[in-house]
Amino acid sequence: MKAMPADSDLERDYDAHARALYSFRLGLTREPDDTRDLLHEVFVKLARQPHLLHDALDSRAFLIRLARNAAIDLMRRHGTR
Repeated sequence: MKAMPADSDLERDYDAHARALYSFRLGLTREPDDTRDLLHEVFVKLARQPHLLHDALDSRAFLIRLARNAAIDLMRRHGTR
């Protein structure tokens, strides 16, 4: 089992970046429910794989890329329905 980040690390990252990620994602689709789901997805991924953010040179840019990729995946899933 992979090590979980300290709660304070995850909380710090959430506090520092969640608002920007939410705004970025909401600007793409104008869907608040999907935006909240994807934000949750991004931070669950970080909780499960904390090394992802620790290895990033620019944490905000990395998180925006994660959010963008999650948004693209969601749009693809909606497009195939």
